Amino acid sequence: MTNNEANVSKTANATYSLSGIRTKMVLAAITFCMFVLGFSMFKLLPMQTAIMRYFKIEVSAYGYLNTAQNWFVIIFTVPFGFLIRKLPCKWSMFLSFVLLFAGSLLQVFTSNYILFVIGRMLEGGGYGFMALIGHSLTANLVSPKRIGFWVSFMVTVGMLGQVIHTRVASFMMLEKGMSFQSVFLAIIILQAVCFVFWMAVVPGSVRVTGRANDAKPTREQTMRIYRNRSCWYVSLALAFFNMAVVSFSAYVIHYLIMRGMAPGAAATTYSYTSLLGIVSMLVFGWLSDRLKTKRKLAVLSFFSGIVALVLLVKLPIEAIMIYVLVFGTLPRSVAGMSSACAPDLVELPADVPVFNSFKNTVSQLLGVFGGILTGYLLQFIGYDYTIYFLCVMMGIGGLLWVFAKEIP
Repeated sequence: MTNNEANVSKTANATYSLSGIRTKMVLAAITFCMFVLGFSMFKLLPMQTAIMRYFKIEVSAYGYLNTAQNWFVIIFTVPFGFLIRKLPCKWSMFLSFVLLFAGSLLQVFTSNYILFVIGRMLEGGGYGFMALIGHSLTANLVSPKRIGFWVSFMVTVGMLGQVIHTRVASFMMLEKGMSFQSVFLAIIILQAVCFVFWMAVVPGSVRVTGRANDAKPTREQTMRIYRNRSCWYVSLALAFFNMAVVSFSAYVIHYLIMRGMAPGAAATTYSYTSLLGIVSMLVFGWLSDRLKTKRKLAVLSFFSGIVALVLLVKLPIEAIMIYVLVFGTLPRSVAGMSSACAPDLVELPADVPVFNSFKNTVSQLLGVFGGILTGYLLQFIGYDYTIYFLCVMMGIGGLLWVFAKEIP
């Protein structure tokens, strides 16, 4: 065995204890960031009607706004993945917050739709890089035997932010008559609190590779990520998932209103899917560790997602809670397993952020196209046929995970 192979073997078996107070504080800081990420990432959910009315735009134009958060990430996420491998996490996250604040403030104070989209683009870069740092650091900080649970936990914290935002924002706008700009300003205050907490508790010595690894990957080891078929399968599958679930989620509340639900009831009903998803995601993460499989759970999520989308169209509105139950439970492991599989596909922990940045670039590049396409499809062929199209995308994503056989 060569020295390099010995280093790889030693590193692959390294574990990162959760016993130290510093590690617990870092995990607490990541958790807070993921919570705020949920507010920022999903803040448009209850705002579609108000934003379209304010800027006097059609649903196809709204599709550009709904995908704008991906644009900055697509351009810069790969170099950022290499950058955070070199910088202490304290300061790489600082850069994420700078983008987050700049984009959020621009959206509050502009009345120009183009500038509003640019603001959303900058904000998307901020929380996109925040997720890259948070999930990569988590994957290298916790024990490999518990990675499924911990990565899924970080995803569920973001979903909790989504649930709270959907309920509270709808109440603030519908019951209190507040503008969507006022709701955005409240989110900025939450972002500022998170920023102060992160800068206060995360030591400058903490890096995205964890605490117990000095081995540095060779260029050949890093380049294998880009030649690995399973890396491509996971990334492409996540693109189809984002298109069918994340991008379309911006339209579901509006769709329920079109089918006869009151606006407040529609927002509340859809928020239950995320509330159920919080528990389901944790269960899937725990199961992946117990059953030692990520691939089978991801495949289950994709194909049960098809069932959920069909139910959204076919069920009478009085029985829509059946859709909520299915969508909120079964199709819930994709996001967690897409990040938890990183250590299975790289040779050294230092390459985890490189894999995650590659995955984000591929998935979001296609996700932008898919999100814009979804907006046009909704406008020209209607919601029902668009949902059937998204079912096909989910099926392709499930097949890609079937063939990602390097992942257990």
